[in-house]
Amino acid sequence: MGRTIFPGDAVARIYKPSRPVTTSGKAGTKHWRLVFERRTAPFIEPLMGHTGGDDTLAQVELQFPTLETALRYAARQGLLGCLRQSP
Repeated sequence: MGRTIFPGDAVARIYKPSRPVTTSGKAGTKHWRLVFERRTAPFIEPLMGHTGGDDTLAQVELQFPTLETALRYAARQGLLGCLRQSP
């Protein structure tokens, strides 16, 4: 295994999205997703009042066809020690 490209304080979460309660369709629920939790608090941008942040890793969302492939990717990247299980 090599070095990971992700910061040491990154916390990843793997989950399978549930279907929206407002629809009966199951679109977008067949794949597993790996997302990173926010490492810094959001802030209010003073000029326009928009919510901002400096954590670009929170915008990363990876999609996998199976849970096994998501776990293999996390293992290759050294993220297994910082995985958080979703309820």
